[in-house]
Order: sequence, then structure tokens, then C-alpha cells
Amino acid sequence: MTTILLTSDPKAAGFAAQCAVAGTSSQPVLSDAGSQTLTLDLASVFAPLSSLLIYQDFLGRWITVPGSEQVDSKDFVAWMQGAYGVNAQAPLFVLCCGNSIDRVALVATVPTSCTLPYTVAANPKRFAMTIAADLYPELAHLQAAYKAKIDAMSQICIPDAVMALEQQVDLLTSAVLELFAALPAAQQPAWFAAVSGDLSQAGVQTLIPQDAMLANIVAVKTQVRAVQKAYLAASQSAMTAAAAVTAPPSSATATTSGTVAAPTAS
Repeated sequence: MTTILLTSDPKAAGFAAQCAVAGTSSQPVLSDAGSQTLTLDLASVFAPLSSLLIYQDFLGRWITVPGSEQVDSKDFVAWMQGAYGVNAQAPLFVLCCGNSIDRVALVATVPTSCTLPYTVAANPKRFAMTIAADLYPELAHLQAAYKAKIDAMSQICIPDAVMALEQQVDLLTSAVLELFAALPAAQQPAWFAAVSGDLSQAGVQTLIPQDAMLANIVAVKTQVRAVQKAYLAASQSAMTAAAAVTAPPSSATATTSGTVAAPTAS
């Protein structure tokens, strides 16, 4: 049986909205856009050991994003805000898929209710994927991968990394300008005379000695590589652990589907 796990906002009294779980396999992955009903066809969205983040934009349209985007994308928060106007860190529902279609948890992060049997998490402040992993241990890797990214990002200073990249680009630009300057005028790019002086005066080298630039580039890139190495190792370890978890034989069919109500105001 597919598990629908619902947990309310800790500030809310409980579940307020009524909804029914129904539907057929012919329904689209998402339907009733702009309404208060979200329809999920699990046969279409199910992917072993994965998650699906579900949002609703200011027009009431349902937005779904693979949970892997939260881990793999470098600008997930900015992209979701700019493209859809939603808070990337606050999905309304998180669909967590175990290693078979009858091991699925739908975690509601806002007040809602369901006519299917549901469980109210003992500690609703926990990460949605942690709650789901309580039911299906193979889902623990979803939180582990996300935690690995958070740990990695906390060790990298974005302004320092951008500065190091800019310094490297400026050094390469200087080398290219010197090569072009050594060419006969007829062989130089058409833009060279007009911009070479401006590029030289606008470079980071006008502020920092070249030896300091080189030292900074090496230091930052070395530190970033070390963080990335640890991150990749942690992510791989999480996936290996998830794959090692054996689920009981699935008794669900590929037509599993259901609907849940939109969240209610707390």
C-alpha cells in the first residue's frame, strides 16, 4: 500500500482541508492547474530512490521539480524564485520514492488533510526527507546528499571564489593581449586597438600584485577542489548505502494514483 505521510506546520493546530484520494492511470501527472486539487499519477512520476518537490505559485499553478535539482543545481534558489516566484526552500509537498512503487511517502509541509490513513510526525520540524526515511530506510540517502551539499557550500566563500576566477581570467586576458600586441597591425583583431587599453586598466591586476593574484588563485582553487572531492565522496556513499537497502516485494500496480488538497492558511 502506498503510504501518504502528512505532517502539519508546527504553528498550526492540525489538518483543516478535506480532500479525497482518487483518480485513474489515465490522469496526467499534474492536473487541475490553478485549482485546489493536485493530482499525482505515481506510475508517471515514480523513480526509485528519488524525490519530487511540489510547489504552488502565486497563480495557483502546481510546480514540480526533481529533488535532485536541489542538490545538483548551483543556483536552484535563484532559479525557482525568478522562474516561478516560489520559495525554493519551502515546497508544499515532498514526494519521496523508495525502491519500489509501494514504498512512497508524500510529506506535507503545511496544514492539509487526507482521507487516506496518515501519520502526524512526532517532530514536524524535521526535514521532510528525514521523516520519510523513518518509514523507508533507503530514503536516508536523499537527506545525506542534501546535507553533503550544505556542508560543502558552507565551506566555500562565494565572493572569494568569484574573485579568484576573475583574477585567473584577467591573467589570461593579459597574456592574450600581449600575444595580439606582438602581431603586425594587419593581423590583429579589429577590436584590439579600441579595447586593449581599457581591458588592461580595468583588470584586477591594477589592484593586486601579480604574485599575490597567483597565490590567491592557487589557494582558492585548491580549497574548492578539496571540498568538491569530499562532497562527491559523501554523495556516492549515500547512493551506495541506499542501493544496498532491500525492499520487500512490491504488491502495488503501475496505476497507483491519488489527489491531495491544496494547503490551507494557518
